[in-house]
Amino acid sequence: MNHRKISIVQTCLLLMLTTAMSNQVLVIPLLLASTGRDAWISVLLTIVPGLCIFAIIAFIMKTTSQAPLIPWIKQHFGRFMALIVGISFSFTYSRTALLR
Repeated sequence: MNHRKISIVQTCLLLMLTTAMSNQVLVIPLLLASTGRDAWISVLLTIVPGLCIFAIIAFIMKTTSQAPLIPWIKQHFGRFMALIVGISFSFTYSRTALLR
């Protein structure tokens, strides 16, 4: 089986696509309803945190040599920490799926 790794650029593009799709449906209508004509300010305020998140993802991908995250955490931090991270991922993804 051919195991090819996903690049940092592909990861960032995938995250941007996922975020953009969910924002179009969930966030933008709520934002426009509550802020009106001042909605552009919130876009400016999210640029820096967004770039920080991408930098953290790039750092993690380089540090782990693009290894799967949960096994890497288990190897470096132990089984308990891998379990905590796995449960938090599961909770976050299931909660997101249920809210749609």
